[in-house]
Amino acid sequence: MLGHDVSVRSRTTPGRSRNPCRSGELAILSDFIVASETAVFGVPETTLGIFPGIGGTQLLPRLLGAPLAKEMIFTGRRLKAEEAKAAGLLNHLVPKGQARARATEIATTIAQNGPIAVRQAKKAIAYGMETDLDTAMILAIEAYNATVVTEDRLEGVRAFNEKRKPNFKGR
Repeated sequence: MLGHDVSVRSRTTPGRSRNPCRSGELAILSDFIVASETAVFGVPETTLGIFPGIGGTQLLPRLLGAPLAKEMIFTGRRLKAEEAKAAGLLNHLVPKGQARARATEIATTIAQNGPIAVRQAKKAIAYGMETDLDTAMILAIEAYNATVVTEDRLEGVRAFNEKRKPNFKGR
């Protein structure tokens, strides 16, 4: 997938994209994508006789649906930022020059949350999306159980009761 100027921050991976997008596989591997209004997304490999790399043939259909992903992959069609947002590829569409700031803002917000809870939520979503709902619910219960016994959860409850911000330690 095309992508340019895509960056990832922290263990939760926000992708940031400006125009033209030449590292898009990195974008679709991100947990969410923030793109400039001038960004363009595409999968040009087949136009060069190359098989799309880094899971583009598997991840893009899951994100956009098979028909649009097939069209993009088979033809090399590119999506402008507004169309990519409407198709569900982007979380945030921002004015030119604002993608880094918005991605950093989101990453900062995530970093203020309980790191174990965020990691367990990420794991439950990732594995849960690859299985049936009953199994996914079991994964969610396991993630909850891994989080409920942590010092961070106790700190979060104390902070809530004391009407203050929690000070998470990742334990």
